[in-house]
Amino acid sequence: MKSNQLGGRQFAVSLISSSNGEGITKITLTNLDTINLRGVVFDFFVCGISPTPTPTSTPTTTPTNTPTNTPANTPTNTPTNTPTNTPTNTPTPSVTSTLGATLTPTPTNTPTNTPTNTITPTQTQTPTNTPTNTPTTTPTPTNTVTPTNTPTPTSTPLPPSFNCEDNPTIPNGTEGKYLSNFNVGNDPDELGAIIIYFDPKGAPDGIRVQHNGNYYNRLFTPRTTIFTPLESTNGSSSYTTLGNSSPPPSVVGVPLNYDSFILGINGLGDVDWILDGNETVTFNNGDFQSGGESIDNLMVIPKTNAQSSLLTVENMGWSGAGNTVFSLIVNCPTELPSFLAASGSTFCGGPKGLTYYFARFRNQTNTYPERNNPIFFDPNGENGVSLGSGNVLTISMDNGKVIQVENGMVIDVSDCTP
Repeated sequence: MKSNQLGGRQFAVSLISSSNGEGITKITLTNLDTINLRGVVFDFFVCGISPTPTPTSTPTTTPTNTPTNTPANTPTNTPTNTPTNTPTNTPTPSVTSTLGATLTPTPTNTPTNTPTNTITPTQTQTPTNTPTNTPTTTPTPTNTVTPTNTPTPTSTPLPPSFNCEDNPTIPNGTEGKYLSNFNVGNDPDELGAIIIYFDPKGAPDGIRVQHNGNYYNRLFTPRTTIFTPLESTNGSSSYTTLGNSSPPPSVVGVPLNYDSFILGINGLGDVDWILDGNETVTFNNGDFQSGGESIDNLMVIPKTNAQSSLLTVENMGWSGAGNTVFSLIVNCPTELPSFLAASGSTFCGGPKGLTYYFARFRNQTNTYPERNNPIFFDPNGENGVSLGSGNVLTISMDNGKVIQVENGMVIDVSDCTP
């Protein structure tokens, strides 16, 4: 390094400036002492000492390029102004001057990171076109996953039903099972006895009735040569069969498959038997009861549950027994007529002062029970009087007559002779 001699005097440095060249640094010292060295300028040239340049740190703003879900228009995310943050980095050397010796400038080499221009970008680094994550078209698929034609299970419709006392004309049929459904009401006051009249005509036809979870198959005939109710000996779920004769022996005890029909309205608006599958049914000895052919036989069904509105009459046309022809009349529930047992001078035996109830045959208007009328303890026809064969009860009525009741049916009517 080459330097000027300062004559043994020491001067203070008032201003230091520098400029960069190719590997040479020029340092200029200006004397501010105006006494002896006014306007003297000392130049120092320092070779090979270059401050380590601070790398320019240009923050590259990578735009967040979130793809827009709008397929037809993808915005180009180009920022308008990306500022480059390049500090000037002026090193401040610390120079120790000793008179009479060579001045060795020892640069402190402390880079000043204060940039000449403060890095306050006028333009915000947020790109002008900010990608919007809200797509123009909602990404809902055009084709819904749910199929257009959803298979809706079709519920089985209720069987066709007639109201009580509609009394539809029963069509003729062949062998098979025949169901007739009747609505008997569900109001609280629609309680009492449901009276059914069944005429099997000539060919043997079976009958049982289902209501409120129970089966009924007990009938009473107005034919006075009969002294017992007509009822299958095989239980209430069997078909009490009435007619001119029993079905042929070839069907007795043999389970047979029969077509099943429901009484309804056909396409022409007429009452008709509508085919409804098939069912296996067995006719057994004891199901057939003689004495009920070609006449309106009486059946009493107690209705004690107001909500139980369905009554189903099931009839059987047995195989080999000819065509199925019968008539059926269903009356709405009502309280049975009553009578009073005598307790005075006309008393001829039996209970005194009790009230009994009875059911009439079709077209009867009698106010006291007659032969073969059923007798009950209640107005709904639920509890029969003197049930069981051989169990005979004598009741003196307050009209001067005496009846004998066996197995719930009047078997004799006579005058009371005290």
